Amino acid sequence: MKSKSLGIQKNKVYCGDVLELIKKIPDNKIDLIIADPPYGIGKVFDGKKEWTLQESSEWYVWTKKWLDECYRVLN
Repeated sequence: MKSKSLGIQKNKVYCGDVLELIKKIPDNKIDLIIADPPYGIGKVFDGKKEWTLQESSEWYVWTKKWLDECYRVLN
């Protein structure tokens, strides 16, 4: 089933940048979010970014952005 208002398919897993994908979802439309973010352990994720604790201020800013969006769609 495809939701015209969301532009995404119900009960389908999407893989992508959370800050891009979640903006397509209106407020209060999601029941559950499963997240597996980088935890600042110095691992390169998808060849793009190595998050380390030395970059913790950047990591915290990024984390707050996606958590705020999760709260918006769940609340």
